[in-house]
Amino acid sequence: MFKKIILIKRTFHFFNLLLIVLTLPNNIYSADGKITGRIIDKLSGEALPFANVILEGSNIGAAADEEGYYSILNIPEGIYTVKATYLGYDNSIVENQQVVKNKTIVLDFELSLQTIESETVVVTAQAKGQIEAINNQLNSNTIKNVVASDRIQEIPDVNAAESVGRLPGVSILREGGEGNKVAIRGLAPKYNAVSVEGVLMSSTSGDDRSVDLSMISSNSLDGIEVTKSLTPDMDANALGGTINFKLRTAEEGLRTDVSVQGGYNQLDESYDLYKISGNISNRFLDNKFGVFLGFNIEQNNTSNDILTANYGVTYGEDIDKYPLIANSLVLTDRKELRKRQSLSLILDYKLPFGVLRFNNFGSLLDKIYSSRSISYNAEVRETNYNLSDVNSNELNHINNSLKGEFTFDNLYIESNLYHSVSNSELPNQRSYNFYQTGSINYLGERREVYDIQDYVTENYSNTIFHQIDNTFSDSREQDLGGKLDVKYKFSYENIMSGYLKSGFKYNYKERSYDKTTYILPIEFSRWSYLNEVLVNNMSELTETRNNILFMDQFLDNNYDDHNYLDGQFEFRPIPDLDMLNRAYNIIDNELDRTGTNWELNANSSAGSDHSGFEELIACYVMTELTFFDGKIMFLPGIRFEQVEHEYSAFRFQQQQVEDRITFPDTTLGNTNSDFFPMLHLRIKPADWFDIRMARTVTNTRPDYNDIIPVQVFSQTLETGYAGNPDLKPATAINYDIYTSFYSNFIGLFSIGGFYKEIDDMIWRSQFLILEDAEDFNLPSSYNNIGLKYDYVVNNQYKAYVSGFEIEWQTRFWYLPQPLNNIVLSVNYTKLKSSTKYPHSEVNVDYTTFPFVSTRVDTFSRGELVNQPSEIVNVSLGYDYKDFSFRIAYLYQDKILKERNADAYNRLNTYTKSYERFELQAKQKLPFYGLEAFLNVTNLTNTPDENYQYTERYDTDQEFYGILYNFGIRWRL
Repeated sequence: MFKKIILIKRTFHFFNLLLIVLTLPNNIYSADGKITGRIIDKLSGEALPFANVILEGSNIGAAADEEGYYSILNIPEGIYTVKATYLGYDNSIVENQQVVKNKTIVLDFELSLQTIESETVVVTAQAKGQIEAINNQLNSNTIKNVVASDRIQEIPDVNAAESVGRLPGVSILREGGEGNKVAIRGLAPKYNAVSVEGVLMSSTSGDDRSVDLSMISSNSLDGIEVTKSLTPDMDANALGGTINFKLRTAEEGLRTDVSVQGGYNQLDESYDLYKISGNISNRFLDNKFGVFLGFNIEQNNTSNDILTANYGVTYGEDIDKYPLIANSLVLTDRKELRKRQSLSLILDYKLPFGVLRFNNFGSLLDKIYSSRSISYNAEVRETNYNLSDVNSNELNHINNSLKGEFTFDNLYIESNLYHSVSNSELPNQRSYNFYQTGSINYLGERREVYDIQDYVTENYSNTIFHQIDNTFSDSREQDLGGKLDVKYKFSYENIMSGYLKSGFKYNYKERSYDKTTYILPIEFSRWSYLNEVLVNNMSELTETRNNILFMDQFLDNNYDDHNYLDGQFEFRPIPDLDMLNRAYNIIDNELDRTGTNWELNANSSAGSDHSGFEELIACYVMTELTFFDGKIMFLPGIRFEQVEHEYSAFRFQQQQVEDRITFPDTTLGNTNSDFFPMLHLRIKPADWFDIRMARTVTNTRPDYNDIIPVQVFSQTLETGYAGNPDLKPATAINYDIYTSFYSNFIGLFSIGGFYKEIDDMIWRSQFLILEDAEDFNLPSSYNNIGLKYDYVVNNQYKAYVSGFEIEWQTRFWYLPQPLNNIVLSVNYTKLKSSTKYPHSEVNVDYTTFPFVSTRVDTFSRGELVNQPSEIVNVSLGYDYKDFSFRIAYLYQDKILKERNADAYNRLNTYTKSYERFELQAKQKLPFYGLEAFLNVTNLTNTPDENYQYTERYDTDQEFYGILYNFGIRWRL
């Protein structure tokens, strides 16, 4: 604590010194006149955000904000030519503009869309969104990609993850047929930061730092920015990049926007899809006070058919021909409804010297699902039937911030107090299990997964009702903090201009995860009397045999397999889930009546439970300098971050009777601090071409399950696993170079490459404890007992990530009608990574007795998890009068999903390459403010598929079917 106080004091001393420097006499910087104004579309009167205004022949200029307003300070007295530019529009020039000391000149610009000569054309919605994104990217002092507000609002995606996935270098991870998380430049979601208006979102995961983006509706957003090369004023904990969601604010006048849609799920043949979204806004008190209220209520059917398979390795001379053997096959029919709600309330008040904004954003995703699974275990020749029912699985997030932006001549101050909380709650998951032994005939040593079902003989009258499970879980993460940024703009005659910026941030995070699983093995004698209770209370049940119930009395005779998995497998009769839920209620009431407790599943209940806190203190200093009429921009800076964490978790050894286990808890923590030097350079040899280069340092903190002091051992002490509170964050040195070509004719064409060198990547592997227990934070009593220990370490080997991205955004305004209304966006990403994965192998000397085991620490080479080698996005849009059409294509190459140690890499799991087509169309109706629209997702009914070793060995298949959404939108 004493060190923390010293650090805070030094930071404030630094700020005091900085403010003294910033208040030196203005004549040092030759700051005199001022030009302000707004830049708008001449025909529509709408703002042109991120437009540029420059004084020709000088380094002096400014970019407009999101509402089109700009302000140029520190202009020496003189006569200037003032030029406003906005890619996609004709330039506007004001000559012989005189600037006088201590005087503010208001200069507004009206720009016209670039069109064929003598033609008057209104910019279409798709073109407007593209133009805004291009200008935003070009005005950035770093490397970033943008999804503009108009793109989001006009053709909405299912959720925010799908919108982010349109950008170069971004790959989507899917769940339930829709994107839920994204990887940036091949780095997994937990390695990237997600923020709302610059405030980091709390993690929604139970074990790592990732954020589920499927709970955020795209309709709530005003834009999305993905920054891939960070600056010192950004949080450094992002190896891949940072995603920032922008919120909408009130415009002048009463504005409303409401859309209503329904949908159809082709796989489930259901029409239970709907979406109602809208917003209302206005400004009051002479336009000083703005209120924006947005909402979204929707229900989506994400039912799917799932295949899951497990393989083991084979040995012998024919290993190349038969590398794997199928051990099990699981077929699952999952019915799922997702209810998504979001609400945003943004209040802003314009002051004479700035603006105050109170941002409030909340999202709720509720998953209601049931699953029916048939599991064939070829190794033990057993069939299991598992059914699960969840009435609610809520995931919610709330983000509040009070933000102030103040301008005092050359001094800019931005303050932000914020609160962010995420909560994932599973209040009750009921699961039921039946099993039949000896149900699978011997398949031989070369089992194929697609053959297993042919060797199965069902006997439902011999399939035992085995067990009921009941699971509860709750994960909560809350962040409280604030930050202060101070920026001072300066210029020196016409030689140089720029700013000096510094800031401070404090963040306190509280986190907890609690999971409890109870089991009721009603086959066993202790609980078998409950089977008689069921017979006495359920008319469908007639008898027990030896106090055991069998599956033939629970069958669902009305079940329809709906051409399961596109006809590849037969989904055979299963128990009736409604009937089992009634049985659950009867049993639960009986246990309450007798005062009997369910059995506790100790490992599932306490193996990952934890609670604790993290505390961050950060500060930075940076400057941006512009030379040679804006042709060179130089941005150096450094950031410092110190993070202290302390968590509590359980340590125990499993016992035969699990409800007798005691759970002693342990609290441990650590402190890590580091400096992050960053350097950016932009060179602009011509008005249509620039080069951007950057060298930055970033990091990523360990997953929660990796740093909590958990320690769990099996009853026989043969196996165990633990966290490691002493882990260090992984640190990356990043190099970027990007070239961009842009004009009204070509739009924006960019090509760039990047290279990352990552130290201390975190890796979990299994080690055999021999005479080195102390190396794993274990007492010496664990030496030489044959313990196989899953432990997480900082990888001593570096990881390398490299790649390049190509992007082209354009509209063909120069072609003859009707081709001049085509809008094209295409990007291609190539990725490559490599590292060494440490693991242990055991050598046994059979020439001695007793046998002697020796651990050999070695490694295997491979790429990083969740990284496709290629990503392609193509979007082709067309607007004609009141009709708008767009077709999109996505391709992602195969991805390493899970890495396991094996000399031949046979245990690695990959996703198959993925292709997806989407179609979207809308038509304005001849009624005031109304338009009809249609969205079709997954046109080719492409499944998500995983495999092990080669594509011959499928491990997962998920079919979702085609999804249709259609509706009406009203805008005023």
